[in-house]
Formats: sequence, structure tokens, C-alpha cells
Amino acid sequence: MNALFQIKEEIEEKIKEFGFIISKKKTQTLTKDIAKEIYKDAAGKPYYDELVNMMTSGETEVLVLNRENAIEGWRQALGPVDPSKAKSENPNS
Repeated sequence: MNALFQIKEEIEEKIKEFGFIISKKKTQTLTKDIAKEIYKDAAGKPYYDELVNMMTSGETEVLVLNRENAIEGWRQALGPVDPSKAKSENPNS
């Protein structure tokens, strides 16, 4: 089993542990237009162009997730955006 496949499986298992159902998935390369739409809230920030370039540089695994209170649950799974807070508040995120 190659390492990338194993990492994908581990991520999907973590997603399921948080109570999500993966109802659909596909692999695709994001276009710049799609990446810009996804990250439009970051437009104008110093890292924006680098983020868009990174997200369009290769394949992306796109998942459709379902669960009750999905947005709240996803935020809980990801933990704080600030890495220093994430380490202390949600070390498993």
C-alpha cells in the first residue's frame, strides 16, 4: 500500500470518528477560479496567492460530508485556526 493511500485512509477514518458520513468523494485538480472562490475570505491577505497556487498545484480529494450539526462538528474536528491555540486547546486536531 503506498503512503499517500494510507494517509487518505487515516484521514477518512478520523472524519468518521467525528460522526461524519462520507456520502461522495472524487479526486480532481482545482482550477484557480474554484480555489479563489473557496478562499475568497482570504483575498487580500499576504498568503492568498501562495494558498491559491498550492491548492491548484496537484490533485485534491473532494469529499461531501454529512452529519447533524455538520458545520459545528467540522469546526470542532479542525480545532482553532491559530496553531498555538490548536496545540493547547485541541492537540488532536
